[in-house]
Amino acid sequence: MIPLTAPKTKLKRLTKEELQLVPFDLTQVIYNKTNGVYKAIFQGDDIFTTELPTDDNSVWLYYGDNQDELTPEKYREKHPGIQYIEEFDMYTSFATYRN
Repeated sequence: MIPLTAPKTKLKRLTKEELQLVPFDLTQVIYNKTNGVYKAIFQGDDIFTTELPTDDNSVWLYYGDNQDELTPEKYREKHPGIQYIEEFDMYTSFATYRN
């Protein structure tokens, strides 16, 4: 017998420590306990990861057929002019501009 409604998704807000592993401009970040996926919104696009990154190498992927990775190049496309800022930290948003 097939249930008429899908089971409710179990969502969890991230802890303070987990939020420090999320780039500053990702919004609506949650953890889905049902499928073990972290979900977020980046510049209007839904993205996900199965594990929060612990270094600068992003493992966030876009939803869709290709599941393209959110690469540093794609990040720069969404932030025009960021190449002029030195030592930009996408997790804290701290940077150096003209020393």
